Amino acid sequence: MEILNFESTELNHKKNNFLPEVVSSIFAICKNDPNFPLKNQISNIEESLDSLHSKIGRQDNLLNKSEELKKDLEKRITMLDGNNSTLQEELLESLGSELWI
Repeated sequence: MEILNFESTELNHKKNNFLPEVVSSIFAICKNDPNFPLKNQISNIEESLDSLHSKIGRQDNLLNKSEELKKDLEKRITMLDGNNSTLQEELLESLGSELWI
């Protein structure tokens, strides 16, 4: 039974990849055909897709930078909290009191 599930999963994966490959091949043939009536529309769509991909790439870069900044700020906050606790202890000791934790 497990072998059949593995084979059916593999077949589904191949089927899922097959259709995009066929469509890509058809579009490649249509783009090279000078008499294809929708050639201009295909090129316009490809240009808009390229534009969208570049925008997505820029947004991904911004997201990665913001995550790095967030991590850096969290580290700084942790360090400052530690420094704050140390300063509070020193202040209380200098005032003659002790901090009970």
